[in-house]
Amino acid sequence: MPGLGNSESAHSPRRRAFTLVELLIVLSLVAIVGGIVVVGIGEMLDSAGKKSPYETLREALDTAWYESANGHGDCFLYYAGGETGLILRNAAGEEIKSFPFGDSPVKDVRFTRPQDTGGGSLRAEKSGEFPCVAFSAAGGVTPARVEMEIGGAVYRYQIEPFSGAAEAVK
Repeated sequence: MPGLGNSESAHSPRRRAFTLVELLIVLSLVAIVGGIVVVGIGEMLDSAGKKSPYETLREALDTAWYESANGHGDCFLYYAGGETGLILRNAAGEEIKSFPFGDSPVKDVRFTRPQDTGGGSLRAEKSGEFPCVAFSAAGGVTPARVEMEIGGAVYRYQIEPFSGAAEAVK
């Protein structure tokens, strides 16, 4: 007998498909999650290409060290101001490379040296603020302190004279 033991009657349709409302809900949830993921990936890619001011300084110091030791002679690292950032020049004053800070809020960069530091052509006769840091073709860099004003804070880095490494100081 039809209908006995069978939960479906001859008159009720079998439920085999999703309703239109269920499909629209699933599609809207997929669209929302997809939008969140795309925005997150976009922000991550944008921030991955940006360098901090310290990373820009490190790159400039490493490049200056390398260029002075590999054929460009004495090199000088200057702060050009604003978004222009740091500029590496040779002894003739020709630009070798620039290191822009991009959209980092760097307000100022100052190079200072303690008195009676450095040797040979890099010897600093007087202390105080200087326009650049010198890198010798013979190897070595003028001992200097770099002060970077970023936002409202000042960050200080000591440049080690024999390696060109920059270490944070108080």
